[in-house]
Amino acid sequence: MIMAKNPDGTYSQVGFIKDADGNDVEFVKDKNGTAIFEKGFPREKSGALPLQLDGIGKPLKNYTIYGNTVQNGTPTPDNPVEVQAVGDYDTTTGKYEIPITTEFEDGSESITTTLYLDKPLYKIGDYADSINYAEQKAERDVKELVLTGEENWRRPSTGHFILSSITDYLRENDKLICYTTHYLTDKNTNDVSAVADRRAFFYFNSNNTWKDFYIKDRSFSTLDDFRAYLKEQYDNGTPVTVYYVLAKPETESVTLPKIPTLDGVTAIDVDTTIKPSKMNIKYKSKT
Repeated sequence: MIMAKNPDGTYSQVGFIKDADGNDVEFVKDKNGTAIFEKGFPREKSGALPLQLDGIGKPLKNYTIYGNTVQNGTPTPDNPVEVQAVGDYDTTTGKYEIPITTEFEDGSESITTTLYLDKPLYKIGDYADSINYAEQKAERDVKELVLTGEENWRRPSTGHFILSSITDYLRENDKLICYTTHYLTDKNTNDVSAVADRRAFFYFNSNNTWKDFYIKDRSFSTLDDFRAYLKEQYDNGTPVTVYYVLAKPETESVTLPKIPTLDGVTAIDVDTTIKPSKMNIKYKSKT
């Protein structure tokens, strides 16, 4: 960076340099070819969308988009409710679309840049999936599990159906770490008897000897009946699906495009059915 001396003796970073003809200089490089100056002041913003910035027409230097989850209704075994997240499914391409709009404050110009992912960005509690442009990376805090009825379920007592094969969930007591399409969910607990009927939850045990996902539903008298229900839902195209927080996030490489800004006051927004919970941006500003 290049610094300029202020009247009070302090120094500030230079944001703009003019050439001999009075035009803005885009870059200044040292003898090794390393950029020591780039036009504009580096700025950063974070929060709910839309985000407003005073841009200079340069693409965002970096951005991070965080997932969100909405379930509009009370799920029951007879009336499931879809768990929606950030990303609208495109039946033509099949990966999920996240259109990002860059628009002048007065609406006179707008640019849409679309991101494509193989699955939406979810959020449960304080844990959110995210994508980062600089690292070309997606970090998944939430995992999806589609139940088919073929899982190794067991039924140690009336109404308690237990699946022990999920071992990667977040083990923290008294935290809500899951959603399901067909059941209300409760916080992690070690007191199974205190949970209401027709609920789904993870069992918490401080010494990690238990690794169980529970569905508590006394309407099924046998394990075979419960398995048959799961299979029927799966075959009908409305599978019982569990979304849960991972103990350790999973990362994957993604291809993310540059997001342009405009030369002036610009609003960055995401045009999806479910908006992200927040977005972080780094950009070059006029001030």
